[in-house]
Amino acid sequence: MACSGAERQAFFPPDKPDPRETAAVAAEMPRNYRALVAEQIRAYYRYRHVLRDAKITPPYLRYGGLFRGGTMPAVCVALYRENPFGILVRDNLVFSYQDGKMRSILLGTESCSDLSQFTELKRS
Repeated sequence: MACSGAERQAFFPPDKPDPRETAAVAAEMPRNYRALVAEQIRAYYRYRHVLRDAKITPPYLRYGGLFRGGTMPAVCVALYRENPFGILVRDNLVFSYQDGKMRSILLGTESCSDLSQFTELKRS
């Protein structure tokens, strides 16, 4: 079953989002969303002590899933860390803004493209 461009975009964010769309989605999030995401990662990310680098996407609309439905503003974070064998690996985490809070999405399968430096997390 094929899906339309809009449906595909809800499941898989575009590699290069439209700047006008990014601005509209960012307006739905608090101004300090990057700092709020950094706080979540510092508090709950299991491998925070071996982080080597962190990058974040601009805000985009993400499909809410079968139970929530619709779309929600989200950001994807790529975290680079060393595994127990000393090999650099990448973990992709997705955070959405819901009910006045930044929340981690447990099954974030995004590829995290269009990344920029996540300086708010590196300051810790």
